Amino acid sequence: MGFHYQDGLIIAADTRATAGTTVADKNCIKIERVADNIYVCGAGTAADCSHVKFLMRSQLELMRLN
Repeated sequence: MGFHYQDGLIIAADTRATAGTTVADKNCIKIERVADNIYVCGAGTAADCSHVKFLMRSQLELMRLN
């Protein structure tokens, strides 16, 4: 969830990760910094979100170095 206001942006996410109907992790990090001005919020399959965030972070770093 995100809110845009005059001076900036606020982003928020829950911290629960589930496996079916079971709570697998109560403190799952779902907001990740990808670059100095880019953050991503994950929802859905935790492993898929983590992999996409890793790919984004590494590709952005390669672009920055280039």
